[in-house]
Amino acid sequence: MDDLVFYIAFVVLYLATFTIIFVFFYDKKNEEKIDKKILQIEKEYEVRKTEVTNMYEAQISKLKKMYEAQISEAKRIHEVKKTETEIDKQEFDIEIKPAEKKIRPILSAEQNFQKAFDTAQKREHDKAIKYYRKAIIKKPDFAEAYCHIGILYHKEGIRDKAFTNMKTAIKLRPDFAEAYYYMGNIFVDRENYDEAIQYYQKSIELNSDYAEAYNNLGSLYHYKANYDEAIQCFQKAIMLKPVYVEAFYNMGIAHRNSGNYDEAIQCFQTAIDLNPDHIKSYRNMGISYLKSGNLPLAEKCFQNSNRLLRQKINSNIFVNV
Repeated sequence: MDDLVFYIAFVVLYLATFTIIFVFFYDKKNEEKIDKKILQIEKEYEVRKTEVTNMYEAQISKLKKMYEAQISEAKRIHEVKKTETEIDKQEFDIEIKPAEKKIRPILSAEQNFQKAFDTAQKREHDKAIKYYRKAIIKKPDFAEAYCHIGILYHKEGIRDKAFTNMKTAIKLRPDFAEAYYYMGNIFVDRENYDEAIQYYQKSIELNSDYAEAYNNLGSLYHYKANYDEAIQCFQKAIMLKPVYVEAFYNMGIAHRNSGNYDEAIQCFQTAIDLNPDHIKSYRNMGISYLKSGNLPLAEKCFQNSNRLLRQKINSNIFVNV
């Protein structure tokens, strides 16, 4: 019995010892496997790291080369463009600049002329004349500039300079209808009516559509009591310019002085229709009614004339206050 117990105890102890030894050696073997696996992973990591680094450096090198190539190409294109620009500039200097030198003075003269014209519209006549002079410096044969200088001097009452500049304009452009017209105005101001008639006639000869020249010529014919020719001139002016108030008024005066009161009244009425504030037409229509024996209408016309005159006087007083 004791031997059996001993035997069992021995077997149990043996098995326990074997188990301990097995577990020890199994764990140690497993640890070695783990260590080996770790070493393997570390080696693979180093290999992969080297591969990635080499690939990255290769990409960087490739991109650097591409960038350097693009920079080089850009520099080359820049040099080509620079060369082309120099060639174009040389061609411009040779071919375009001479033509430009011919055109620029004309453009500059025209610009000064326009500036002078705009300034004259503001009634700054002295300043406008300076711009016209600048235009003439740029373009010495600028007949229009001389003509407009003459117009401004005439408005300022400087007759000699008006005449001299207008004469120069006609000399530079013998076919300048406007200059002949304004020269006619200068001669009217000098009370040299025969000379004025010749200049108006020349103006119409050069420009048959010049309504203002017909009107002024008609006024001189009327002054000379040549009413029929005067009326013909006014009719021509109105035909060219149907809303020409002064031509209707002047034709009314010619009809009234020739005894055609009905025609005169029609002309004055048309002038009033076109310009309801035309005081002279009311007054002279009243005279025409008076001469034709129609006192009520004559009185009405005079009342309208006086009313407009008072309004104009009051308006001027208000502006000057």
